[in-house]
Amino acid sequence: MDWLPSLIKKYIDAREKQVNQRLFTFKSWNNRSKSKTRNKEIEYLFELEISFNQEWIKVIETEFSNRNVNEIQKKEILLIINNHLLKQKSRGLFLIIAGALLALIFKILGSDVLFSITLMGGVILLLGERMFIGDISNSLEEFKNLVEYTVNET
Repeated sequence: MDWLPSLIKKYIDAREKQVNQRLFTFKSWNNRSKSKTRNKEIEYLFELEISFNQEWIKVIETEFSNRNVNEIQKKEILLIINNHLLKQKSRGLFLIIAGALLALIFKILGSDVLFSITLMGGVILLLGERMFIGDISNSLEEFKNLVEYTVNET
């Protein structure tokens, strides 16, 4: 199953491109914030999501078909994705615990400056983790849902 990481990478890249081109734009935010255009914008975003998901369901089905993936291998793929998702989530928890312990050590040492710097550094690390790694986790979760859908349909 050495083809799986490249397929997941293609999916994450395509998802990121779609989100950055339409969802995380000022125009979309502006349309969603106005009551006059909110429903139309949300409807448009759902249409994009449906189209994207249908496209990727076909890609996954084609990949499974071309590689003659059997039921056991499909379950293994889901297991691999679930395990990776758990590891992604545990990294965020590790950052919180490590940052809290480091801040506590500096507070005990009595240095308010180091304590403040540690807190700010921890906040910046967590923010980066949520913004960048969170996107990967969300994309993996969506990819897993598409694979589950494909597995259940075939």
